[in-house]
Amino acid sequence: MFTGKYPQNHGIPRNGFVLNPENVMLTQILKEAGFHTTGFLGSFALDSRFGFGRAFDNFDEDFDLTMGSEGREQNERIGESVTNSVIRHLDDTGVPENLFLFAHYFDPRCPRPTSTSSRRSRTSWVFRPRPVSTGSRTT
Repeated sequence: MFTGKYPQNHGIPRNGFVLNPENVMLTQILKEAGFHTTGFLGSFALDSRFGFGRAFDNFDEDFDLTMGSEGREQNERIGESVTNSVIRHLDDTGVPENLFLFAHYFDPRCPRPTSTSSRRSRTSWVFRPRPVSTGSRTT
């Protein structure tokens, strides 16, 4: 992500791989050009330990849900929380003339409650795919 390369060329075929530091990222180019670069994550998949936070002036990965209902690590936050963090950051720092802002939303991947308070009280939102009927097959 932010390298302009396909996964087979930048070295991250799926989540959990570390970005090779030899990759030049868009955030590096923009920062060198005088942009303030800031990112806000909705999921651990892009955590800084995998190299995605490189060259961001601000990289917010403050997740509000660390465990799902089945006891598995989630390390996510709902879109409302991501948006609130963006607004809070811009209120605190102001909006620079040259700004690159990346807001990562994980919500489209599965349904979630609409607010942080309802999410904390209900962790049974974990996505469970429904079986798909393929119809009858005749040979």
